[in-house]
Amino acid sequence: MSRLVNIGIVRGSHGIRGWVKVSLLTDDPDRFALLKKVVVEKAEGKPGGPGELRLEGSKKHSGNVLLKFEGIDTPEDAAKLKGCLVRIPEEETLPITEKDTYYVYQLEGLKVFDAGGEELGILEAVMSASGNEFYVIRSADGKTEYLAPAIKACVKEIDLERGAMTIDKAWTT
Repeated sequence: MSRLVNIGIVRGSHGIRGWVKVSLLTDDPDRFALLKKVVVEKAEGKPGGPGELRLEGSKKHSGNVLLKFEGIDTPEDAAKLKGCLVRIPEEETLPITEKDTYYVYQLEGLKVFDAGGEELGILEAVMSASGNEFYVIRSADGKTEYLAPAIKACVKEIDLERGAMTIDKAWTT
């Protein structure tokens, strides 16, 4: 199987028929209606989870989505999935049509360099604060953390094939 991409996290059961409430890790809640199956696994580093499950239904609900999985028919069954990630194979992600726009999973793990070619570290996370996105970059030795705004003035190049990002270090904190 190809690389799996997180699109949601189960927050708990909903109702009496085995539906689960899922917090979105995707910008498009409608995408769940297009899916026939997903992989449901415990969060990274934790063993367990049922694995591949077929979807019987999906509904948007209060900024989240409700999902009904085949074989999960009671609130007790659904409650066992709390905290699990809902994942899909990378090739099932929706295409991005905007220029210079990327999925978070494509950016996390990139090697980050300054304009002079010095390696600053690995892009560890994409965070949001006050409506702005920024990148958390950790040095190879783990001792230094850089925060870089996700803006064109700072980000000079993203090369997914090379697994690298070039930034203007003057913008980091």
